[in-house]
Amino acid sequence: MQRKQKKHELARKLSEQLQRELEIHQELKQAVHMEQSLKDEQATREELQEMVAREESHGRALQMQVYVGCPDWTGSRQNWQPLQAVQKHDYLLDKTDRLERASASHLQLQLFKQPCAFGGMRYATFARMQDGTRLVAKRILKEGRNLERNRKVLEADVRCMCIANRIADGFNQALRQTSLPKCFKEARVTFNVPSIMTVPDDDAACGKAVYLLEPHLPGEWRKWLQNDGSTFPGRDVPALLEAFVHYSYHDSRSDGDVKIRLMVLDLQGNLTQNRGPGPACSCFQLTDPSISTVADDTRFGETNHGIEGIHKFLHGHQCSEGMTRGW
Repeated sequence: MQRKQKKHELARKLSEQLQRELEIHQELKQAVHMEQSLKDEQATREELQEMVAREESHGRALQMQVYVGCPDWTGSRQNWQPLQAVQKHDYLLDKTDRLERASASHLQLQLFKQPCAFGGMRYATFARMQDGTRLVAKRILKEGRNLERNRKVLEADVRCMCIANRIADGFNQALRQTSLPKCFKEARVTFNVPSIMTVPDDDAACGKAVYLLEPHLPGEWRKWLQNDGSTFPGRDVPALLEAFVHYSYHDSRSDGDVKIRLMVLDLQGNLTQNRGPGPACSCFQLTDPSISTVADDTRFGETNHGIEGIHKFLHGHQCSEGMTRGW
């Protein structure tokens, strides 16, 4: 009798223990489910915050890219301001992509009195020379009191454009070696290579104004890619430009004993079509690119978004097999 009671007691205890374990298991399942729900909610919140931040960034970009339009290039002098004692410096890259002053000269030109565009860091003004040459002069929005420091800021921009143009030359040659149709093989990507001009200016903090001076790009100005690697709002990046940006990432050059891994971003300018026998070929004439580098490199200025800018572009990029084979 006692043995039977002990068995019943043991069975009851085991049943209670099993019930407690089932309750604990159920509580754990609920806790895991709640934790997963919180994680999903957090992920959704972060995704929404990222979308809002991206839209705000695009909105700021649209607000900053204000384009006024073209002046009457041959019009009255009252709309043009003559500049005196203009000193111009041209630049070139050495074999290791170091920027060097190539030459200096003096010239006479006139600035249109109304700026034609405002960006995040500079504003642009049309300029013309006595022989009718059309130019664009770009000045820093926030100049400092140190003339040489202001010039160094613009030299970083010159360096970006020189390197981008050198990479574009290699890209154009690589296109010719692909098996793509003729209209792609004969397409071109080029960049303006600017000079730097220094002009006396009583209103400047250091007594002189420093400008980037480059050829005027005729036609409709467009922007396709921003300096953080994202697409400009409302624009699709043409396949040729996507291929160029991808190519630039694989075009490493030595700077002394150091390999530089970089990507050319912030693509803007105009698109023309070379018409001849057969399909029209696209020619992109670009200006004001930025360069992002894998390693920290202050020589490319404040628009170097580093590895984050590179990743942002690659995240939204789809390779074209014919263009990227062998790169």
